[in-house]
Amino acid sequence: MLRIIKQIENTDLKELLPFIGRKVEIIISPLTDDNKDNKTEMFEIIEKCSGTVTPWTREELYDR
Repeated sequence: MLRIIKQIENTDLKELLPFIGRKVEIIISPLTDDNKDNKTEMFEIIEKCSGTVTPWTREELYDR
């Protein structure tokens, strides 16, 4: 991943046209098949480590 802070002077990208003359932060993250694997891996870890939260009962809420 790459982070760049620049003032946009001109552009060929229509998405950046509203930002001409302004200082912006641009984050570049390449899209590759490796990223898909990493995301899948991260979601598997989150799923494995996540737990359930039981909601408070009415009595618990009013006791506080």
